[in-house]
Amino acid sequence: MARTVTEIFDSMVAEGRNLATQQGNADVLDMFNNTSKVAVWRILFFVKAFAVMVLEQVMDARIAALDTKIEMLQPPTPSWHKGKIKAFQFGFNLIPDTDVFDNTGATDADIEASKIIKYAAVTETVVDNERVILYKIAKLNGTDLVPLTDVELAAFKAYMKSYRPGGVAIVVYNQAADLLRTVVEVYYNPLLIDVTGLRTDGAGYPVKEAAINYPLTLEFDGEFINAGFIDALQASYGVSRRKVNLVKMERKTGAEDWQSVGSSFVPMAGYCKFDVNTLTINYIADV
Repeated sequence: MARTVTEIFDSMVAEGRNLATQQGNADVLDMFNNTSKVAVWRILFFVKAFAVMVLEQVMDARIAALDTKIEMLQPPTPSWHKGKIKAFQFGFNLIPDTDVFDNTGATDADIEASKIIKYAAVTETVVDNERVILYKIAKLNGTDLVPLTDVELAAFKAYMKSYRPGGVAIVVYNQAADLLRTVVEVYYNPLLIDVTGLRTDGAGYPVKEAAINYPLTLEFDGEFINAGFIDALQASYGVSRRKVNLVKMERKTGAEDWQSVGSSFVPMAGYCKFDVNTLTINYIADV
């Protein structure tokens, strides 16, 4: 970034004094002690400082122009799209003719709070026989992943117009979590938990907690794997000899009906969860 004339002038004087001191040059030091505004050395230094400032400004402009050309030539990648998504600021306007938000007067905390999209996934896919860029997005409500509101989504789509490459179709999935429904059989050690799954010391329901937490451990838009789910339950406190049987695993997206899943699936919304009434654990005493 180009410096001001004063900054350059001061740095030249400081460097000159430093060199003169190191070399023991009293004449040069006396010259610097002449603080008259019309002193020859001050005029020469000012002219030099002005020339350096102009050069730095020209270089800054040149670098900015090159950066713009490079960005325009660079083909948008999924990571490029994800960066644009995460840069969205709700409640802020754009600088005219750019995809950069105007943060005039905003604090760092204001800016961070406005970046509401905390999770994003970008893939190329086919929708209705057309190749598109698919965005899956979500924000946080406390610790829960939730979709954007209608107002927030409209603002995000308006922002997308500022950077969307010409001829590129973008589809945004902004959905509530896929719901999961499962039935599992868990063989338990009666010394550690009871038939309801409660620890005998009263310190919680470890198997149920492991089941509910498993989807939270997945990467956004990551694969839900039944074997990984069972592993998480088998490792829970009180499970006897890692004996857990998966009887049924189903999922539901939006208003669709419940569907049985295979050994794994990728949530349509990018994330998934168990509803309070969709997790059935049958405890069998291992005696």
